[in-house]
Amino acid sequence: MKIKLLGGQYEVLSQCIVSGNPEDICQMTHTEVAITVNGAATHWVQFITVSNGQLLKGRTIQLPHHCAGIVQNQGDMFITSTTALYKYTLSVYRCAVSANGDTIYIKNRGQNKLLTLSRNGTVLSIFSDPELKEPTGVHLTTGDQVLVCFGGSNAIVKLNKNGSRKVTTLVKEEDGLNCPESVFYNINRKKLIIGYEFNNISVFYSKRSCSIM
Repeated sequence: MKIKLLGGQYEVLSQCIVSGNPEDICQMTHTEVAITVNGAATHWVQFITVSNGQLLKGRTIQLPHHCAGIVQNQGDMFITSTTALYKYTLSVYRCAVSANGDTIYIKNRGQNKLLTLSRNGTVLSIFSDPELKEPTGVHLTTGDQVLVCFGGSNAIVKLNKNGSRKVTTLVKEEDGLNCPESVFYNINRKKLIIGYEFNNISVFYSKRSCSIM
């Protein structure tokens, strides 16, 4: 139940304990690896980084199946169980789900895309715009209207319901946006609330965002 870092002469430089049985390992970056781990009733991928010759445990991804082999390619992880091969996309950032649960909206921040999926994972549409970069937040209003904030372009955009086309830009950099991280529409107060890092928000009234309704 240990992960070990070896030196040039195969001596142990550092080691860390995981709370399960490590099965396979793959390199993610020059300083990070991913390891499949299985416990008595849980299964996960443990990320470990190397810093100053020491192993440091990072984030984990819990999975609903046994984790055996693992390999990564172009931002995707391929993980085997005893009976199947699973593909997981690492570039997914945040998501939103329609009220009836039939549609899922996922932001691929690294590729500046918004993916619309059916409940079974079928890709329904892919939205991208060369003028809109780094989707950072997505929100579905009560009427399942799709609002997306683009942190790299300082814009809050409304898309059509299937997420394939821009309808309008609700708020722009000229309105005071600076790297927005999240967006939410309060239907009771008719206010658009935009969140940033460091505990800051902006609030826009319905006159500024009337096209939401």
